[in-house]
Amino acid sequence: MKKLVILFVSLMFVNFAYAAIYECSDGSELIDDQDEIALKSRTTINGLGIGLTYSDETPALNRYSANVVTDAQKFELSNETPSVEVELIDETITITITNLTSGTAKMTVDGSSQSVEEDSSETFGNFVVFLVETSGTYPGVSSLTGIVGREVVLISNEVPPKVVSVSGRDYLIDLFSASDTNAIVIVKKCSNQSAEILKVESTIINETNTTETNNETSDVNETNQTTESRGNSTLNETQNETKTIGESLVGEKFSFTEKYSNIIIYTITGIIAFMIIFLVIVFIVYMRKTRQKNISSEVQPST
Repeated sequence: MKKLVILFVSLMFVNFAYAAIYECSDGSELIDDQDEIALKSRTTINGLGIGLTYSDETPALNRYSANVVTDAQKFELSNETPSVEVELIDETITITITNLTSGTAKMTVDGSSQSVEEDSSETFGNFVVFLVETSGTYPGVSSLTGIVGREVVLISNEVPPKVVSVSGRDYLIDLFSASDTNAIVIVKKCSNQSAEILKVESTIINETNTTETNNETSDVNETNQTTESRGNSTLNETQNETKTIGESLVGEKFSFTEKYSNIIIYTITGIIAFMIIFLVIVFIVYMRKTRQKNISSEVQPST
């Protein structure tokens, strides 16, 4: 039982390690938004097109991950419409089908030619194409659906969020939750388009900021409280600083997004379930031993 508890606690701290804090380089507001995306489809989150090409959840390990295409748009090609123009954030590209056989399509994207198989992705110069589904043979009666974008990004509750730059603007992409059929993706961006998104070593910095704020408040209180002696004022400062450090350590260590609170719930539930099973087994063993002892007492001959 001790080993299992240690394993659960270790997994908790592995996930907490990725609860980093991010901020804008110029101090501007970090705007966040999230939305659910069905597998092999796309949506716009916080102004950025996101396509979901892979999604997976392993409940037993509290592990979930997804592959998403950034600046994503969905397109369709057929024998009647072998070429289409797709508008991305800052440019329009042309996609043309040249061949389709047995689920493998050869296409040209913005002048770069490549073959891509159904349910997989390939790089076409500065772009990536995920082939959603195909039908028929080209030349001939045929059709295909795909997702085109800048790059494929892996997001998971086991890796840090991914910062990508699209058309000179930084976006922070993270995963809130995922299943085998959909995922909830978080996208953040700075209110100032030219600002960069930076990872902050939050524990020390925020502790310092909190201490400074509380010290300033303490100074004001000291000025107003003229009736207190110098000794009491010094004692109050020491107590305030101690309280500040304690609050900062606790606040920063457990300052994580809602998805990390789910980790605690799953972990506690697992521990409780294991303890119940363990107690049931102990009870059964105890009852069997008691029963055997009683039987032995009954059959023992009297002297």
